[in-house]
Amino acid sequence: EVLVEGPNPKDPSQACGRIRHNKLVYFDGDGAELKGRLVMVHIDRCNAYSLYGTMREVLPIGSGAEGLGRQREIEYAEAAVAAAA
Repeated sequence: EVLVEGPNPKDPSQACGRIRHNKLVYFDGDGAELKGRLVMVHIDRCNAYSLYGTMREVLPIGSGAEGLGRQREIEYAEAAVAAAA
């Protein structure tokens, strides 16, 4: 779950935001349009201070979006475990 801050200053074709632990996440998307939204991002690789991923979905605006994000995290994790088995 990522809170989008806006476009990536070094690559405007990417959006950037932060996860709950304040780590930076970069992913393809319109950062200006997504600014302030919560999105689900699958993390593909990481560096010492940042993460890079693929956007899965934009969470709906309104109360309960954080709970929906946690539900999606669980669903994605369960699907990954099932695929690995």
